[in-house]
Amino acid sequence: IRVGFAATTEVMDQLATPLYRDFRERAFLQHFPAVSGTHRASADGPDRGGLDDAVQLLEVFNRDVSKWRAIETLADAQGIAHDRIAAIGDQINDLAMINGAALGIAMGNATPRLKAAADVETASNAEDGLALAIDRILGGDW
Repeated sequence: IRVGFAATTEVMDQLATPLYRDFRERAFLQHFPAVSGTHRASADGPDRGGLDDAVQLLEVFNRDVSKWRAIETLADAQGIAHDRIAAIGDQINDLAMINGAALGIAMGNATPRLKAAADVETASNAEDGLALAIDRILGGDW
């Protein structure tokens, strides 16, 4: 079971506090800014690559569930070796996937924690980082 919430920062702060308090030991919770179609500069810096600090996401799910687990299950079913898997992410919900993949790629607008876990970094969402990463993989650079 996976439950997701999207709300303004003010509403999310009120929602997240009791969820973390009541479910932290029994579920995996992650809380991060939403990606939107808006490319705006934050008050303290440059364009955040579509991240919108005004809207927050909160995901709550079974501790055994992650994006990496899904990729691993699909790869095993298709006979794809794990050393052939690349994963690209930008937020905390991508961390298990970045850690599990043979090549973990952080978007330029990724959180510091995700960048630290990744093997390489590409450009931000706003700078077509996904396309650039795929080009580097297919070109044999990565």
